[in-house]
Amino acid sequence: MNKELLFKYYQISDLFVLPTREDIWGLVINEAMANGLPIITTDKCVAGKELINDNGYIISSFIWIDFLYRIIKTCSKRKDNRGNKVYAYCNNERYIKY
Repeated sequence: MNKELLFKYYQISDLFVLPTREDIWGLVINEAMANGLPIITTDKCVAGKELINDNGYIISSFIWIDFLYRIIKTCSKRKDNRGNKVYAYCNNERYIKY
């Protein structure tokens, strides 16, 4: 993917999610932060542990419902949110609506 296209993807995004189970650094965290995105990643991403303060969340890589909750919470706080409804499903049942 060329850099111009990648930049466009960052610009149209409300947040950046890296649901990694193992990542020595995670350079994409740096890229997303450079584009002003809030970050949600797991406790297995070293970049997240080092760089995320009030600009995102670090969650356990094994607690997926917390992961979904943080995504919804972060999207709802974005000033430029497009007003889209966010739903989370678990076993084909709607679990969270925001």
